Amino acid sequence: MPVEGLCDPKPIGNLARALVFARSRHPDINLAELMTLMIVAEHPGITVTSVARWCGFNVAQASRTVRRLGPADMPGALGPMRGLVQLMRGPREDRSRHAFLTSEGTGFCDEVAAILKRERASQFGVDGHGTRQPFSSPPSCSVDGERDRKGDGEPPAMPV
Repeated sequence: MPVEGLCDPKPIGNLARALVFARSRHPDINLAELMTLMIVAEHPGITVTSVARWCGFNVAQASRTVRRLGPADMPGALGPMRGLVQLMRGPREDRSRHAFLTSEGTGFCDEVAAILKRERASQFGVDGHGTRQPFSSPPSCSVDGERDRKGDGEPPAMPV
């Protein structure tokens, strides 16, 4: 019996297929790592502080999560050192760190996106060019539901 207010369960199955793929490549990957990876994929060069805001983590947790996603040769890398994200120093100051996907991370995210796109196309009959969209994209929102009014892609500051 469907729960009122929830969408058709088919999209949840699509997400499950993508998660099964993720686990096939990295059997012990956790939700925090997947969330961080997707945020970095959507916002190349995002700071660790912004990852924390987007994911609802504290900065220390975001830093540890990004460092677990990094390659073994990255300074400060933590196990399991997945090699999916690389941290680089900020262009204007030495303190901030900016996260980017590695080539392996790009391939991983591209494969997840392809799985979701294939499933969406088969579900809605999209011709491969996205001509049929069953619904529009939701507005950009922060974790607490406040709209991003600046339009810069960064979530609004979290309340203290």
